[in-house]
Amino acid sequence: MNRRVVVVFSLVALAAAVFTGISLARSTSTITINVWTRDYPLEQPSPYHTAAAKFEKLHPGYKIKFLGLDGSVIHQKALLSKAGGPYPDVMQTDTIWLGEMAEKGIAENLDSNFASWPGKSDYSASFLNSSKWQGHYYGVWLNTDVRVMLWNKDVFRKAGLNPDKAPATWAQVVSMGKQIQAKVPGVAGVGINAAASEDTADYWYPFLWMGGGDILNKSWTKAAFNSPAGLRAVQFYVDLVTKHKVTPKDVITQDSGSVEQSLLSGKFGILVSQSGSGYGDDKDVKSIAQFTRKIGNAPVPLCPGCRPATGSGGWLLTINTKSKYKDLDWEFIKLATDGQNNVAFNRAQATVPVHTSIINKYKNGLPGYPYFNVVAKVYPHTHFRPWVPAYSTFVPYIYTAIEKAVAGKATAKQALDDAAAKTNKALAG
Repeated sequence: MNRRVVVVFSLVALAAAVFTGISLARSTSTITINVWTRDYPLEQPSPYHTAAAKFEKLHPGYKIKFLGLDGSVIHQKALLSKAGGPYPDVMQTDTIWLGEMAEKGIAENLDSNFASWPGKSDYSASFLNSSKWQGHYYGVWLNTDVRVMLWNKDVFRKAGLNPDKAPATWAQVVSMGKQIQAKVPGVAGVGINAAASEDTADYWYPFLWMGGGDILNKSWTKAAFNSPAGLRAVQFYVDLVTKHKVTPKDVITQDSGSVEQSLLSGKFGILVSQSGSGYGDDKDVKSIAQFTRKIGNAPVPLCPGCRPATGSGGWLLTINTKSKYKDLDWEFIKLATDGQNNVAFNRAQATVPVHTSIINKYKNGLPGYPYFNVVAKVYPHTHFRPWVPAYSTFVPYIYTAIEKAVAGKATAKQALDDAAAKTNKALAG
Protein backbone atom coordinates (compact mmCIF):
# COMPACT_ATOMS: atom_id res chain seq x y z
CA MET A 1 0.00 0.00 0.00
CA ASN A 2 1.48 3.36 -0.98
CA ARG A 3 1.97 6.23 1.39
CA ARG A 4 -0.83 8.38 -0.04
CA VAL A 5 -3.41 5.64 0.53
CA VAL A 6 -2.24 5.20 4.16
CA VAL A 7 -2.70 8.92 4.80
CA VAL A 8 -6.17 8.90 3.23
CA PHE A 9 -7.25 5.90 5.31
CA SER A 10 -5.88 7.54 8.47
CA LEU A 11 -7.83 10.74 7.77
CA VAL A 12 -10.99 8.75 7.14
CA ALA A 13 -10.53 6.86 10.42
CA LEU A 14 -9.96 10.10 12.30
CA ALA A 15 -13.04 11.70 10.77
CA ALA A 16 -15.11 8.65 11.67
CA ALA A 17 -13.84 8.73 15.22
CA VAL A 18 -14.72 12.42 15.58
CA PHE A 19 -18.17 11.87 14.03
CA THR A 20 -19.00 8.87 16.26
CA GLY A 21 -17.43 10.24 19.43
CA ILE A 22 -14.91 7.36 19.78
CA SER A 23 -11.63 8.47 21.42
CA LEU A 24 -8.32 7.36 19.97
CA ALA A 25 -6.56 8.32 23.21
CA ARG A 26 -5.03 5.64 25.45
CA SER A 27 -7.67 3.71 27.44
CA THR A 28 -8.33 5.10 30.92
CA SER A 29 -10.05 1.98 32.23
CA THR A 30 -9.11 1.00 35.78
CA ILE A 31 -6.84 -2.00 36.33
CA THR A 32 -7.73 -4.05 39.40
CA ILE A 33 -5.24 -5.72 41.72
CA ASN A 34 -7.02 -8.46 43.64
CA VAL A 35 -6.02 -9.04 47.26
CA TRP A 36 -7.35 -11.99 49.27
CA THR A 37 -7.29 -11.37 53.02
CA ARG A 38 -8.85 -12.59 56.22
CA ASP A 39 -12.35 -11.18 56.53
CA TYR A 40 -12.20 -9.42 59.90
CA PRO A 41 -9.54 -6.77 59.04
CA LEU A 42 -11.78 -5.48 56.25
CA GLU A 43 -14.66 -4.86 58.65
CA GLN A 44 -12.74 -2.17 60.56
CA PRO A 45 -9.93 0.34 60.10
CA SER A 46 -6.90 -1.73 59.18
CA PRO A 47 -3.51 -1.48 57.48
CA TYR A 48 -5.13 -2.83 54.32
CA HIS A 49 -7.44 0.17 53.93
CA THR A 50 -4.75 2.77 54.61
CA ALA A 51 -2.30 1.02 52.29
CA ALA A 52 -4.90 0.80 49.51
CA ALA A 53 -5.71 4.51 49.78
CA LYS A 54 -2.04 5.47 49.58
CA PHE A 55 -1.37 3.00 46.75
CA GLU A 56 -4.26 4.27 44.62
CA LYS A 57 -3.10 7.85 45.12
CA LEU A 58 0.42 6.91 44.00
CA HIS A 59 -0.80 4.81 41.06
CA PRO A 60 -3.77 6.43 39.29
CA GLY A 61 -5.65 3.97 37.11
CA TYR A 62 -5.05 1.06 39.49
CA LYS A 63 -7.47 -0.10 42.16
CA ILE A 64 -7.01 -2.51 45.05
CA LYS A 65 -9.96 -4.89 45.36
CA PHE A 66 -10.20 -6.93 48.56
CA LEU A 67 -11.89 -10.27 49.06
CA GLY A 68 -12.26 -11.13 52.75
CA LEU A 69 -12.43 -14.82 53.60
CA ASP A 70 -12.11 -17.19 56.51
CA GLY A 71 -8.57 -18.49 56.87
CA SER A 72 -9.39 -22.05 55.83
CA VAL A 73 -11.27 -20.77 52.77
CA ILE A 74 -8.28 -18.68 51.64
CA HIS A 75 -6.15 -21.82 51.81
CA GLN A 76 -8.65 -23.92 49.83
CA LYS A 77 -9.17 -21.25 47.17
CA ALA A 78 -5.42 -20.79 46.78
CA LEU A 79 -4.97 -24.49 46.08
CA LEU A 80 -7.88 -24.46 43.62
CA SER A 81 -6.34 -21.48 41.81
CA LYS A 82 -3.42 -23.70 40.85
CA ALA A 83 -5.86 -25.92 39.01
CA GLY A 84 -7.27 -23.03 36.99
CA GLY A 85 -9.64 -21.35 39.44
CA PRO A 86 -9.72 -17.63 40.23
CA TYR A 87 -6.48 -16.37 41.73
CA PRO A 88 -5.41 -13.30 43.70
CA ASP A 89 -2.51 -11.03 42.91
CA VAL A 90 -1.66 -10.76 46.61
CA MET A 91 -2.72 -13.17 49.34
CA GLN A 92 -2.67 -13.17 53.14
CA THR A 93 -0.84 -16.39 53.96
CA ASP A 94 -0.64 -18.28 57.24
CA THR A 95 2.95 -18.94 58.29
CA ILE A 96 2.40 -22.71 58.20
CA TRP A 97 1.24 -22.54 54.55
CA LEU A 98 4.36 -20.85 53.23
CA GLY A 99 6.24 -24.03 52.32
CA GLU A 100 3.19 -25.50 50.62
CA MET A 101 2.52 -22.34 48.59
CA ALA A 102 6.16 -22.26 47.47
CA GLU A 103 6.31 -25.99 46.67
CA LYS A 104 3.12 -25.86 44.60
CA GLY A 105 4.28 -22.84 42.60
CA ILE A 106 1.54 -20.58 43.97
CA ALA A 107 3.76 -18.09 45.83
CA GLU A 108 6.25 -16.04 43.83
CA ASN A 109 9.97 -16.09 44.69
CA LEU A 110 10.76 -12.66 46.20
CA ASP A 111 14.56 -12.85 46.41
CA SER A 112 15.10 -9.97 43.99
CA ASN A 113 12.62 -7.80 45.89
CA PHE A 114 14.24 -8.46 49.26
CA ALA A 115 17.74 -7.87 47.82
CA SER A 116 17.06 -4.17 47.22
CA TRP A 117 14.57 -3.55 50.05
CA PRO A 118 15.85 -1.49 53.01
CA GLY A 119 12.74 -2.47 54.99
CA LYS A 120 14.01 -5.99 55.61
CA SER A 121 16.46 -4.60 58.19
CA ASP A 122 13.49 -3.87 60.47
CA TYR A 123 12.75 -7.60 60.85
CA SER A 124 14.59 -9.82 63.32
CA ALA A 125 16.59 -12.76 62.00
CA SER A 126 13.92 -15.23 63.13
CA PHE A 127 11.17 -13.42 61.20
CA LEU A 128 13.34 -13.08 58.11
CA ASN A 129 14.16 -16.79 58.26
CA SER A 130 10.48 -17.68 58.55
CA SER A 131 9.81 -15.65 55.40
CA LYS A 132 11.84 -18.21 53.44
CA TRP A 133 11.37 -21.67 52.02
CA GLN A 134 14.49 -23.67 51.18
CA GLY A 135 16.63 -20.56 51.40
CA HIS A 136 14.44 -18.29 49.24
CA TYR A 137 12.06 -15.51 50.24
CA TYR A 138 8.37 -16.04 49.50
CA GLY A 139 6.48 -13.79 51.93
CA VAL A 140 6.55 -10.57 53.95
CA TRP A 141 5.40 -10.65 57.57
CA LEU A 142 2.27 -8.63 58.39
CA ASN A 143 1.55 -9.44 62.07
CA THR A 144 2.03 -12.18 64.60
CA ASP A 145 1.10 -13.31 68.13
CA VAL A 146 2.94 -14.75 71.12
CA ARG A 147 2.23 -17.20 73.94
CA VAL A 148 2.03 -15.82 77.48
CA MET A 149 0.80 -16.96 80.89
CA LEU A 150 -2.36 -15.50 82.40
CA TRP A 151 -3.45 -15.43 86.02
CA ASN A 152 -6.60 -14.26 87.78
CA LYS A 153 -5.65 -11.57 90.29
CA ASP A 154 -9.00 -11.79 92.10
CA VAL A 155 -8.35 -15.48 92.77
CA PHE A 156 -4.82 -14.65 93.95
CA ARG A 157 -6.18 -12.09 96.41
CA LYS A 158 -8.63 -14.62 97.85
CA ALA A 159 -5.83 -17.16 98.18
CA GLY A 160 -3.57 -14.75 100.03
CA LEU A 161 -1.13 -14.51 97.11
CA ASN A 162 0.41 -11.31 95.79
CA PRO A 163 -1.91 -10.43 92.88
CA ASP A 164 0.90 -8.61 91.07
CA LYS A 165 3.42 -11.44 91.24
CA ALA A 166 3.11 -14.26 88.72
CA PRO A 167 4.67 -17.70 89.06
CA ALA A 168 7.96 -17.65 87.16
CA THR A 169 8.79 -21.37 87.37
CA TRP A 170 7.03 -24.71 87.10
CA ALA A 171 7.58 -25.25 90.82
CA GLN A 172 5.91 -21.93 91.62
CA VAL A 173 2.97 -22.82 89.37
CA VAL A 174 2.46 -25.97 91.45
CA SER A 175 2.89 -24.31 94.85
CA MET A 176 0.62 -21.39 93.99
CA GLY A 177 -1.91 -23.75 92.46
CA LYS A 178 -2.02 -25.76 95.68
CA GLN A 179 -2.44 -22.62 97.78
CA ILE A 180 -5.31 -21.48 95.57
CA GLN A 181 -7.11 -24.80 96.00
CA ALA A 182 -6.52 -24.78 99.75
CA LYS A 183 -7.81 -21.25 100.26
CA VAL A 184 -10.45 -20.78 97.54
CA PRO A 185 -13.02 -23.60 97.48
CA GLY A 186 -14.33 -24.62 94.07
CA VAL A 187 -11.45 -23.07 92.16
CA ALA A 188 -8.85 -25.19 90.33
CA GLY A 189 -5.31 -23.94 90.72
CA VAL A 190 -3.99 -24.36 87.17
CA GLY A 191 -5.51 -24.51 83.71
CA ILE A 192 -3.89 -26.10 80.67
CA ASN A 193 -4.99 -26.86 77.12
CA ALA A 194 -5.05 -30.63 76.71
CA ALA A 195 -8.01 -31.42 74.45
CA ALA A 196 -7.41 -33.04 71.07
CA SER A 197 -7.18 -29.74 69.16
CA GLU A 198 -4.49 -27.74 67.40
CA ASP A 199 -4.38 -25.06 70.10
CA THR A 200 -3.22 -27.72 72.54
CA ALA A 201 -0.10 -28.28 70.45
CA ASP A 202 0.44 -24.55 69.85
CA TYR A 203 0.31 -23.68 73.55
CA TRP A 204 2.46 -26.66 74.56
CA TYR A 205 5.35 -25.91 72.17
CA PRO A 206 6.94 -23.21 74.39
CA PHE A 207 7.51 -25.86 77.09
CA LEU A 208 9.22 -28.03 74.48
CA TRP A 209 11.39 -25.18 73.17
CA MET A 210 12.42 -23.85 76.58
CA GLY A 211 14.09 -27.18 77.33
CA GLY A 212 16.10 -27.08 74.11
CA GLY A 213 13.73 -29.33 72.15
CA ASP A 214 12.09 -28.78 68.80
CA ILE A 215 9.19 -30.12 66.76
CA LEU A 216 11.33 -31.55 63.94
CA ASN A 217 15.03 -32.14 63.40
CA LYS A 218 17.14 -29.42 61.76
CA SER A 219 16.50 -30.70 58.24
CA TRP A 220 12.76 -31.02 58.93
CA THR A 221 12.78 -34.64 57.82
CA LYS A 222 12.13 -36.41 61.14
CA ALA A 223 10.13 -35.86 64.32
CA ALA A 224 12.10 -34.43 67.25
CA PHE A 225 9.31 -33.64 69.73
CA ASN A 226 9.73 -37.04 71.47
CA SER A 227 13.13 -35.94 72.78
CA PRO A 228 13.88 -35.71 76.51
CA ALA A 229 12.72 -32.05 76.34
CA GLY A 230 9.41 -33.12 74.83
CA LEU A 231 8.95 -35.90 77.37
CA ARG A 232 9.64 -33.47 80.19
CA ALA A 233 7.14 -30.96 78.81
CA VAL A 234 4.32 -33.51 78.48
CA GLN A 235 5.11 -34.97 81.89
CA PHE A 236 4.71 -31.48 83.37
CA TYR A 237 1.12 -31.46 82.12
CA VAL A 238 0.49 -35.00 83.35
CA ASP A 239 1.89 -34.21 86.79
CA LEU A 240 -0.31 -31.13 87.16
CA VAL A 241 -3.29 -33.45 86.82
CA THR A 242 -2.26 -36.71 88.45
CA LYS A 243 0.60 -35.96 90.85
CA HIS A 244 -0.01 -32.44 92.10
CA LYS A 245 -3.76 -32.49 91.45
CA VAL A 246 -3.93 -28.76 90.73
CA THR A 247 -5.50 -29.24 87.29
CA PRO A 248 -8.83 -31.04 86.76
CA LYS A 249 -8.72 -33.98 84.38
CA ASP A 250 -11.72 -32.68 82.48
CA VAL A 251 -9.49 -30.12 80.73
CA ILE A 252 -9.20 -32.83 78.04
CA THR A 253 -12.84 -32.08 77.15
CA GLN A 254 -12.50 -28.27 76.98
CA ASP A 255 -11.48 -26.31 73.92
CA SER A 256 -9.08 -23.39 74.28
CA GLY A 257 -11.88 -20.83 74.42
CA SER A 258 -13.52 -22.65 77.32
CA VAL A 259 -10.21 -22.94 79.19
CA GLU A 260 -9.60 -19.21 78.77
CA GLN A 261 -13.12 -18.37 79.95
CA SER A 262 -12.57 -20.55 83.03
CA LEU A 263 -9.53 -18.42 83.87
CA LEU A 264 -11.34 -15.14 83.19
CA SER A 265 -14.37 -16.16 85.27
CA GLY A 266 -12.27 -17.30 88.22
CA LYS A 267 -12.68 -21.07 87.87
CA PHE A 268 -8.91 -21.36 87.31
CA GLY A 269 -6.25 -19.33 89.07
CA ILE A 270 -3.47 -19.72 86.48
CA LEU A 271 -3.43 -20.49 82.74
CA VAL A 272 0.12 -21.53 81.89
CA SER A 273 0.11 -20.76 78.15
CA GLN A 274 -2.26 -18.75 75.99
CA SER A 275 -2.29 -16.67 72.81
CA GLY A 276 -3.17 -13.09 73.67
CA SER A 277 -3.73 -11.19 76.90
CA GLY A 278 -7.38 -12.13 77.35
CA TYR A 279 -8.50 -8.53 76.99
CA GLY A 280 -11.55 -8.33 74.76
CA ASP A 281 -12.55 -11.88 75.64
CA ASP A 282 -13.73 -10.93 79.14
CA LYS A 283 -17.19 -9.45 78.71
CA ASP A 284 -17.43 -8.48 82.38
CA VAL A 285 -14.74 -5.79 82.18
CA LYS A 286 -15.44 -2.40 80.65
CA SER A 287 -12.00 -0.81 80.63
CA ILE A 288 -8.31 -1.63 80.43
CA ALA A 289 -7.84 -0.47 84.01
CA GLN A 290 -10.53 -2.87 85.19
CA PHE A 291 -9.01 -5.68 83.14
CA THR A 292 -5.45 -5.21 84.41
CA ARG A 293 -6.71 -5.17 87.99
CA LYS A 294 -8.39 -8.52 87.37
CA ILE A 295 -6.05 -10.38 84.97
CA GLY A 296 -2.26 -10.52 84.80
CA ASN A 297 0.08 -11.46 81.94
CA ALA A 298 3.62 -12.78 82.20
CA PRO A 299 6.12 -14.91 80.27
CA VAL A 300 5.42 -18.64 80.17
CA PRO A 301 6.88 -20.20 83.37
CA LEU A 302 10.26 -21.93 83.13
CA CYS A 303 11.48 -25.38 84.07
CA PRO A 304 14.78 -25.74 86.01
CA GLY A 305 17.75 -24.94 83.79
CA CYS A 306 15.54 -23.87 80.90
CA ARG A 307 15.66 -20.72 78.81
CA PRO A 308 12.83 -18.27 78.02
CA ALA A 309 10.67 -19.35 75.09
CA THR A 310 7.42 -18.45 73.43
CA GLY A 311 5.75 -19.33 70.16
CA SER A 312 4.35 -17.30 67.28
CA GLY A 313 1.81 -17.84 64.58
CA GLY A 314 0.63 -15.13 62.25
CA TRP A 315 0.32 -13.93 58.69
CA LEU A 316 2.49 -12.95 55.75
CA LEU A 317 1.63 -11.42 52.38
CA THR A 318 2.61 -13.33 49.25
CA ILE A 319 2.43 -12.63 45.51
CA ASN A 320 0.77 -15.14 43.21
CA THR A 321 2.97 -16.49 40.44
CA LYS A 322 0.14 -15.86 37.93
CA SER A 323 -0.15 -12.15 38.73
CA LYS A 324 0.46 -9.78 35.82
CA TYR A 325 1.34 -6.89 38.11
CA LYS A 326 4.08 -8.25 40.36
CA ASP A 327 5.99 -4.95 40.68
CA LEU A 328 2.82 -3.16 41.79
CA ASP A 329 1.91 -6.08 44.07
CA TRP A 330 5.24 -5.57 45.80
CA GLU A 331 4.58 -1.84 46.19
CA PHE A 332 1.25 -2.58 47.87
CA ILE A 333 2.82 -5.19 50.17
CA LYS A 334 5.45 -2.72 51.35
CA LEU A 335 2.74 -0.19 52.20
CA ALA A 336 0.49 -2.73 53.92
CA THR A 337 3.23 -4.28 56.06
CA ASP A 338 4.84 -0.99 57.11
CA GLY A 339 5.33 -1.08 60.87
CA GLN A 340 3.83 2.28 61.76
CA ASN A 341 0.91 1.63 59.40
CA ASN A 342 0.03 -1.41 61.55
CA VAL A 343 0.21 0.10 65.05
CA ALA A 344 -3.43 1.17 65.30
CA PHE A 345 -4.57 -2.28 64.15
CA ASN A 346 -2.12 -3.99 66.51
CA ARG A 347 -3.64 -2.01 69.34
CA ALA A 348 -7.26 -2.59 68.33
CA GLN A 349 -6.90 -6.34 67.70
CA ALA A 350 -4.05 -7.14 70.12
CA THR A 351 -1.98 -8.50 67.26
CA VAL A 352 1.78 -8.37 67.75
CA PRO A 353 3.99 -6.13 65.59
CA VAL A 354 6.71 -7.88 63.63
CA HIS A 355 9.05 -4.90 63.26
CA THR A 356 11.87 -4.48 65.75
CA SER A 357 11.57 -0.69 65.58
CA ILE A 358 7.96 -0.84 66.80
CA ILE A 359 8.74 -3.38 69.52
CA ASN A 360 11.61 -1.22 70.78
CA LYS A 361 9.64 2.01 70.55
CA TYR A 362 6.87 0.66 72.78
CA LYS A 363 8.84 -1.81 74.90
CA ASN A 364 7.69 -0.10 78.09
CA GLY A 365 4.06 -0.07 77.03
CA LEU A 366 1.76 0.80 74.14
CA PRO A 367 -1.20 2.96 75.22
CA GLY A 368 -4.45 1.10 74.68
CA TYR A 369 -2.73 -2.29 74.51
CA PRO A 370 -2.75 -4.13 77.87
CA TYR A 371 0.56 -5.78 78.79
CA PHE A 372 2.39 -4.82 75.62
CA ASN A 373 5.50 -4.63 77.81
CA VAL A 374 5.15 -8.40 78.34
CA VAL A 375 4.82 -8.93 74.58
CA ALA A 376 8.00 -6.92 74.02
CA LYS A 377 9.79 -8.96 76.68
CA VAL A 378 8.99 -12.36 75.16
CA TYR A 379 9.24 -11.29 71.49
CA PRO A 380 13.02 -11.94 71.21
CA HIS A 381 12.50 -15.52 72.42
CA THR A 382 9.89 -16.62 69.91
CA HIS A 383 9.89 -19.79 67.82
CA PHE A 384 7.82 -20.92 64.86
CA ARG A 385 6.10 -24.11 63.87
CA PRO A 386 7.79 -25.74 60.87
CA TRP A 387 6.11 -24.46 57.70
CA VAL A 388 6.50 -27.77 55.88
CA PRO A 389 3.64 -28.88 53.60
CA ALA A 390 3.02 -31.91 55.85
CA TYR A 391 2.48 -29.86 59.04
CA SER A 392 -1.31 -30.02 58.90
CA THR A 393 -1.05 -33.78 58.45
CA PHE A 394 1.12 -34.52 61.47
CA VAL A 395 0.06 -31.88 64.03
CA PRO A 396 -2.98 -34.02 65.01
CA TYR A 397 -0.56 -36.74 66.09
CA ILE A 398 1.10 -34.26 68.48
CA TYR A 399 -2.03 -32.90 70.14
CA THR A 400 -3.56 -36.37 70.36
CA ALA A 401 -0.41 -37.56 72.14
CA ILE A 402 -0.75 -34.78 74.72
CA GLU A 403 -4.43 -35.59 75.25
CA LYS A 404 -3.70 -39.33 75.64
CA ALA A 405 -0.96 -38.74 78.20
CA VAL A 406 -3.02 -36.31 80.29
CA ALA A 407 -6.02 -38.66 80.13
CA GLY A 408 -3.88 -41.57 81.30
CA LYS A 409 -4.47 -43.58 78.13
CA ALA A 410 -0.71 -43.88 77.60
CA THR A 411 2.50 -42.80 79.28
CA ALA A 412 4.05 -39.57 78.03
CA LYS A 413 6.81 -41.57 76.35
CA GLN A 414 4.44 -44.05 74.70
CA ALA A 415 2.21 -41.25 73.43
CA LEU A 416 5.07 -39.17 72.03
CA ASP A 417 6.91 -42.09 70.46
CA ASP A 418 3.74 -43.25 68.71
CA ALA A 419 3.10 -39.71 67.43
CA ALA A 420 6.71 -39.44 66.24
CA ALA A 421 6.47 -42.67 64.27
CA LYS A 422 3.32 -41.45 62.51
CA THR A 423 4.90 -38.05 61.89
CA ASN A 424 7.92 -39.64 60.25
CA LYS A 425 5.64 -41.49 57.84
CA ALA A 426 3.83 -38.25 57.00
CA LEU A 427 7.13 -36.47 56.34
CA ALA A 428 8.33 -39.31 54.15
CA GLY A 429 5.29 -38.80 51.94
